[in-house]
Amino acid sequence: MCLEVIWGNLLVGIFENRNKIYTFEYSINPLIIMFMKKLFLFFAGIAVSFTSCVDSDYDLSNVNTDNITLGAEELRCPLATVRVALDDLRQNGTDIREVCAEADDWLATNTGREFLDLKRLMNDEAYFNELAGELLEEMAADPTKRKAVAGRVYDRYRDEFLSMMGVPQSIGRSRFVEVYVTRFGDDDRLREKTVEVARRFLEGIEIEPMEFQLDRINISSDMFDMLTQNLDPRDDTDPESTLSLEGTITSVVPLSYRLTPEFIPAGIRFMMPVDAEIEGPQTLPSTQIFAENLDAVIRGVRIVIPVSLERYYFKRPFVGGDQLVIKLSLMKRGGLQIDF
Repeated sequence: MCLEVIWGNLLVGIFENRNKIYTFEYSINPLIIMFMKKLFLFFAGIAVSFTSCVDSDYDLSNVNTDNITLGAEELRCPLATVRVALDDLRQNGTDIREVCAEADDWLATNTGREFLDLKRLMNDEAYFNELAGELLEEMAADPTKRKAVAGRVYDRYRDEFLSMMGVPQSIGRSRFVEVYVTRFGDDDRLREKTVEVARRFLEGIEIEPMEFQLDRINISSDMFDMLTQNLDPRDDTDPESTLSLEGTITSVVPLSYRLTPEFIPAGIRFMMPVDAEIEGPQTLPSTQIFAENLDAVIRGVRIVIPVSLERYYFKRPFVGGDQLVIKLSLMKRGGLQIDF
């Protein structure tokens, strides 16, 4: 079940992703500074871990407790760790694994190609013609491939093929597949129509935007002031005292894509390119923010993350576990003002 727990400095809240409920944890870490023989304790850093809600006992060993790093002229505070499960990646409600499994049937997979270039597919006619030729060649040589494509045709585009094939509306799936496979080699119109719907499907592959509601975060006024005071103005072309949103993203899905998160109404928006050929964490671009942006975040924001697919590596399998792990942090650069 989803629980709301207060334990020491641990605050656990709940946010919603459409019809799914997630939990997130705030872990407030101590920053201890010795100055003039006095000990001052500042609660700083917010580690937010988003995990799917499950019906099980709450396990405190799963709490994210990232640490604050204090340098001579910089302070890094963990802000959020977002974990996206495979079930959260969907196209019109369909699991992305099912979408990609169908794409495998519309592609020739026994070639030297390693990936489908989805961006190129949209505006390069010659590229699609190469893909179509490879598909038809593989279907001509492989009865199993013909049956797989015939099944997809029946499930998705049956009405467009019935009159062309001269079969009744009431025809069952197995009989349809049998007729399709038999006629494929000698029917130019059947092959042309197959190429047409293959293109329609492949060009329509997408992941729907992910959307989260992050409720209010309790952060001390001292910490807020330390992060936001003395920031150089927006129009400074060479700022030295800045606050920025930074981090990493780790992805294990066989897809390259761009994420463009927007924090509403905080006015924060940035682009995160993710390359499937890079293993491990990928560094996000630094995004400069200001006091009003951070104030809006801690008051509660809606986070919308559009996804733009670029490549599908169809020879790589999907794996279990978290598919995306996005670690965000606040970086204060320049002089730190700490009032004693």
